[in-house]
Amino acid sequence: MIEIKIAKKIRQLRLEQRMTQEMLANKTGFSKAFISKTENHKTSPSIASLSKIAIALGVSISTLLDENTGENQDIILVRRGHRKKIVGPGSDIGFSYESLAHKKKRKTMEPFIIKYPLGSHVQKLFEHEGEEMLFILKGKIKLTYGDKTFILREGDTAYFNPSIPHRGESVGKTEGVGLCVLVSPR
Repeated sequence: MIEIKIAKKIRQLRLEQRMTQEMLANKTGFSKAFISKTENHKTSPSIASLSKIAIALGVSISTLLDENTGENQDIILVRRGHRKKIVGPGSDIGFSYESLAHKKKRKTMEPFIIKYPLGSHVQKLFEHEGEEMLFILKGKIKLTYGDKTFILREGDTAYFNPSIPHRGESVGKTEGVGLCVLVSPR
């Protein structure tokens, strides 16, 4: 299961850097308990949380999502049926995420497909460092961004500062699907 691999990778990288859980917690702004639960697979961190952990460990988020190491390729291909499912905000209530470039090492952006289930009304707002772009592939998404709300339809794009609290949810009669790209700060 991918969550177990992510948990093991976080622990491995932390120990390689001779960092305690408390040190990692201080660098991320999370509690030591959250770091412990993450490493022991008692909680599944969101994409935003993984991004903060990756930054604190000095690696890309893709490093946490893929247990393989090796040479960085100039080009990688990920075929439609070979996308890697990843855990993200709202995964526990039906949101699903598929990494589009999980095979690429040392990348500066993390592209993935996000599916917003019908009928989910996530109340939690998410925030993280970096930059984010969302392109709607299918359906209609309500994007809450700070105190503003936008309706995005197929073909619409939102490029925004993700440190402003935000969330998306499907509206209408079909599941909303988007192409999302996260760029971690350097």
